[in-house]
Amino acid sequence: GLYAASARVLGAVTLPVIAMTLSALPRLFREKNSPATQNKNLLRWILTAALVYGILLSILLYICAPILSWLLGAEYNGIEQVMRWLLLAAPAMALRFATGNILMTLHSPWLRAGFELTGLTCLVFSTVLLVPEYGLSGMAFSMVFSEWIMATTSLFLVAKATKKHSTYFPPS
Repeated sequence: GLYAASARVLGAVTLPVIAMTLSALPRLFREKNSPATQNKNLLRWILTAALVYGILLSILLYICAPILSWLLGAEYNGIEQVMRWLLLAAPAMALRFATGNILMTLHSPWLRAGFELTGLTCLVFSTVLLVPEYGLSGMAFSMVFSEWIMATTSLFLVAKATKKHSTYFPPS
């Protein structure tokens, strides 16, 4: 219960990143005929904003974690410790949301599915390995590990996919 509640809180507070990328989707789809530098700058802004938001969110929730325990009640005593572990995943989660939508605008839905599947596989294997030994902390670390694998994989895939689209990165 503590892990599920913490993960739901983290998912809920990262919704602004999803909103930001969804609001940028029409422009990203429309920008095919715009100068390459304009698209490149837009992608940089989106990714930078997602990363900065994720970092600031982690710091704020780390400070406010004891309040979360109080808000949820006595049944959730200890949630602040789980939340603090999961906060290590917040910047990666924000990047994953942004890069996933960017890959869709680059006509690469299979790449998005691929990095999500990679993250799911990492989550399952790390959970099987860590939870028996470390319990709830192992589950939290499994999520952190999985989110960072997805974030780094998706950043690599966005860089690779943008090279295929001359509107994002012109040929050298």
